[in-house]
Amino acid sequence: MTTFGLTGAAGFLGWHTRAHLRATGIEPKLAHRETVGDAATLRRFVSDVDVVLHVAGVNRGSDSEVYEGNVELADNLAAALAASDEPRAVVFANSTKAGDDSAYGRSKERAGQILADTQATLGGRFVDVRLPHLFGEHGKPFYNSGVTTFAYQLANGQEPQIDVDSELELFHAQDAAALLIRSADVGSDPPQPKGRRILVSEALALLRRLSAPYLTNGVIPEMVDAFEVRMFNMFRSHLFPNHVPIKLTPHRDGRGEFVETVRSEGKGQVAVSTTAAGETRGEHFHFNKIERFVVISGDATVRIRRLLDDHIHQYFVSGDDPVAIDMPTLHAHNISNSGSRDLITMFWANELFEPDNPDTIREPV
Repeated sequence: MTTFGLTGAAGFLGWHTRAHLRATGIEPKLAHRETVGDAATLRRFVSDVDVVLHVAGVNRGSDSEVYEGNVELADNLAAALAASDEPRAVVFANSTKAGDDSAYGRSKERAGQILADTQATLGGRFVDVRLPHLFGEHGKPFYNSGVTTFAYQLANGQEPQIDVDSELELFHAQDAAALLIRSADVGSDPPQPKGRRILVSEALALLRRLSAPYLTNGVIPEMVDAFEVRMFNMFRSHLFPNHVPIKLTPHRDGRGEFVETVRSEGKGQVAVSTTAAGETRGEHFHFNKIERFVVISGDATVRIRRLLDDHIHQYFVSGDDPVAIDMPTLHAHNISNSGSRDLITMFWANELFEPDNPDTIREPV
């Protein structure tokens, strides 16, 4: 099996790349900031892998900090590659801004050239993947991207502001991760990532439309394509865990109790399950699927853990006080019957289940 090394593992794209590898059962060797800054440690890192996914980069700071930071990362990696006993493949997460007249663009162009020259000398495979503007779950607001900042602001009751209404080419971080990993294969086609072209104002308008019904009363907005689903999931990532659970209103009369669990402006699927005392369901995560749990009868414990993290969020729920728990994407989750009688739970998903593409990856909480 191919062994992967990943620089920039703690960053936005690094996290998504680790998540994508996790779904295929691969745990990469990680190079954090202290690794790439120490020559001996970096040489050991390179010697232990077949493919280096070079995701680390500097995109904030003064012009000199940005330029020197990206070039230094490439120089350090090139030196470690040259000291290795045999050639390694290198996949470089470059940018479509490489070569433009900014410190960032010049530095990414130079970094790519350093790595390309080194690999040509050593006889190693080099793939320069020029990625557009990335978006996705768990981006850092006011740092990774403008749309991430908009999503964070809308989730926290703030009013977004547009400085320049330029055109963006938005590309999801999971697509970028898949492209980087696939590019490591010998004989793979040259990567040509294509994102969604959209004005900044259009992206903000879309996020407003998607967020408004959800923030008001938990209504799932209509989403016409996968891009809108991913924009909504990015927005939802900034709501968790503070927006969980969502309070529901039970209606009681002589016949019993009625609880409206899901209102959706689009399509969806609802299922009801019974779970015996002491049993657990779930133990998986989703890349794109939006899923809601509602306990109808009985008592349960719901556990949610962000992928590649150790912290577990735990919720004790009961059919006597109905609430909704929406599962964030890229979080492992389960539900356990913590009572003495059968647990009745309703599940809703925004898409119909497809056995050939279930978007359900096993991952114990």
